[in-house]
Amino acid sequence: MNLLERLASCPGQLILEEVSVPYSLLAQSALRESERFQTGDRIMLWTDEVDRIITILAAALSRSADIYIAHRTIAKEEIFTLASRFGIEWLVDQADIQRIRPSSSSGSGSIFVMTSGTTRAPKVARHAPESLLATQRRTEKSEHARWLLTYPPTSFAGLQVVFSAVLGGADLVVPRERTITALAEAAERRQVSHISGTPTFWRSFLSLLTPTERVSLQQVTIGGEAVDQVTLDRLGEAFPTARITHIYASTEAGVGFSVNDRRAGIPAEWLQCGVGDVRLRVRNGVLEIQSQRMLKRYESGEETPVDSEGWLSTGDLVRTDGDRLLFVGRADRRLNVGGFKVSPEEVEAVLMQCAGVAEVQVSGVPSPISGQVLAASVVPKPGFEAETVKKAVQRLAYERLEPFKVPRIVRIVQSVTVADSGKKARQ
Repeated sequence: MNLLERLASCPGQLILEEVSVPYSLLAQSALRESERFQTGDRIMLWTDEVDRIITILAAALSRSADIYIAHRTIAKEEIFTLASRFGIEWLVDQADIQRIRPSSSSGSGSIFVMTSGTTRAPKVARHAPESLLATQRRTEKSEHARWLLTYPPTSFAGLQVVFSAVLGGADLVVPRERTITALAEAAERRQVSHISGTPTFWRSFLSLLTPTERVSLQQVTIGGEAVDQVTLDRLGEAFPTARITHIYASTEAGVGFSVNDRRAGIPAEWLQCGVGDVRLRVRNGVLEIQSQRMLKRYESGEETPVDSEGWLSTGDLVRTDGDRLLFVGRADRRLNVGGFKVSPEEVEAVLMQCAGVAEVQVSGVPSPISGQVLAASVVPKPGFEAETVKKAVQRLAYERLEPFKVPRIVRIVQSVTVADSGKKARQ
């Protein structure tokens, strides 16, 4: 995969605040930077500057160097610990490129992507470049697209947006900051046509846009979290002519598959026939996936999540509902309420059906009797009275949820807690 050659021929541009940089100029910079690297070097990218990420990636891959993409939020001392552990020879930060040890030429042209690591050291997943880049195609249509970057550029999802734009020849808009206000302003001012974001992002984005301020989108992409039917319906109403895609991808699974029929979940028949070159199955209520684009291994030493037959346990709980396989939540996030296992996401999907709810986050609160009780933090839609929404949520919960899934505490809040990844922050 010659990213440098493809970058040089791409007609699009990177739009950074008030500066627009053609990809062809980034390709020239990448060619110059490649001269300092040797074949098989190991390079760590510790920057969130998108132009720098693109340039060094193209330079590194042209030299068959290994490239480790580190989150800028990782502390400097941890970066040097990781660099020592993985035998890194070059460290690229916001403003400098420094050699930190002699070349060993031990790299093989792999891309290493880190998990978020918000509560513990990040896992480092090794991918072959073709597994991350080969799915991106440049067409006449893609060249007229303008993407908005809503994810951290060092995350797996952020890299996919960057690759989609660059390899598709499209423009890529990077706002001055990743607040929902700045993202919405950039989407309107720059007239973006394609946006990829988490369901949490999309619900906040919709709350900021009045009917007269709608951005005319051609592509709405949803990823990172399971999306409920209410959110899909609201996106359909807001962007009636847009293609709405729920994409399944992760640091471990790579780019899996996508759903475009505006229905929550995935077709249950995919368990028998697969989707494209991806096979699916369910074991103990957890979705498993088999694909050529999965991680090769954890470079950081953790046990591989891929079994001897090539199946990756995604950790996503699913259940069959008619002709659909619905996502219920994450296996490692279930709460214990009086001996019952409850997925916060499942309760949230029900409460989102309340007309006055813009967003909801369910969490566990310690209880001396049941271990935990559920608490729902509810963000009302603009124009809805807080107390009215609270009562409506409580009534809906008692009508549609099993008793142990009913939140005993309902709070009205202005916003929910969001992690740097754009997903709801979970304990």
